[in-house]
Amino acid sequence: LTFIIAYAYNRYTQELYLVETSILVKEDNTVATASDLLYEKAMKTNPMSLENKELVLKSYPLVYSVLEELEFDIAYYIVGNIKVSETFIAPVKIECSDISKIIGKNITIETIDDKQFTLIYPQNKKREIHQFGEDIIFYNTNIKIHKDFRYSVEKNNPNTVIRFKDLKILTQIYQKKILISQKERESTVINISILEEDQVKGVVFLNKLTENYIYNEIDEKNIESINTVSFITIQLQEMRDSLSRIEQQMQEYKDNNKITDLSLKAQSIYTNIISVETELAKSKSLKNYYTYLENYIDDDNSLSGVSIPTSLGINDAGLNALINQLIEVQIKKDILVDGGQVNNPAIAQYNRQIKQLVLNLREAINTSNSANNLIIKDFEARFSKMESSLSDIPKVERELLSIERLQSISENLYIFLLKKRA
Repeated sequence: LTFIIAYAYNRYTQELYLVETSILVKEDNTVATASDLLYEKAMKTNPMSLENKELVLKSYPLVYSVLEELEFDIAYYIVGNIKVSETFIAPVKIECSDISKIIGKNITIETIDDKQFTLIYPQNKKREIHQFGEDIIFYNTNIKIHKDFRYSVEKNNPNTVIRFKDLKILTQIYQKKILISQKERESTVINISILEEDQVKGVVFLNKLTENYIYNEIDEKNIESINTVSFITIQLQEMRDSLSRIEQQMQEYKDNNKITDLSLKAQSIYTNIISVETELAKSKSLKNYYTYLENYIDDDNSLSGVSIPTSLGINDAGLNALINQLIEVQIKKDILVDGGQVNNPAIAQYNRQIKQLVLNLREAINTSNSANNLIIKDFEARFSKMESSLSDIPKVERELLSIERLQSISENLYIFLLKKRA
């Protein structure tokens, strides 16, 4: 009796195949941030923890997008002599633009020849003969059945059962099916595995999952650079018009006063003033950045993108650490919210952490802003002393010097930002 039960169990239960893949997570992220690119700093950023990587790989939006792309909400089953087995490649392939009206339904396809098939309704055993590629109305939904030439057997094609599933429910099922483990305790290699009835289906799913995960990582890394370019572009647009007006003003002044160049003394003073005023302009640009960052937080933007303000060279390690922590907490919260877990107690905890981190960030901004204001005052004081030495220069040269100085400062800053944007 025991042998009979064991035989029946092995004969009739569905076989499950283990499919596995691995992802190497970089331990040290040495890619320069937008801040580092602007000011040539070689700062290293803390890598995202492996726990976060695992959360992202099993996150609802990522799994949903994979199942949607692979059309796993349409499942195919081969009818055998003993049991019905799921398969990724079946004798037929269905084309359906919208399955929302037929979720939960299923049909059986019996191949007659290369041109015809019989459509069987399981509910009432109704049979209809159709041509491959023909438009069929199935529960008020337009579908087409095509022959899948990837499937090949020596004898006649077996019957195929097609089931239409709810993608949201299917996503939750696959979230539970995905198993993630660390290969070794000290390594940064993550193993991703899944048990599937059809090996090919499991392989295709894991390949697409890792592919979409990598593309999402690339997109996230590009966000900071894209927003940096956007921020710099705004600065350039504001400078471009004023620079054009300065050039026109200088040319008109030279033409009206019949002057072509400055004296040696004027050139010497001019060089020193330019050096100080260029640094002053950069400090003022940094002040604009702090204002931009404060407005960004006040506007209640998605804090997962709060790394945007690091675009103009904040070298404050404390400020950068706060921003990194804020991003990490926000990503964890977003994963739960996107997964439909709006009542998860962890969300309230993440909200408290975000609130505290935002308060700390505001304080850090005020501290850095105050320090930058002191630097601005120092440059302005040095600039005033240098300007007083211009009294010995003739008025015509002094006025020309003022215009040229303004032009040179604007050009230097414009070229600086133009290079960084490129």
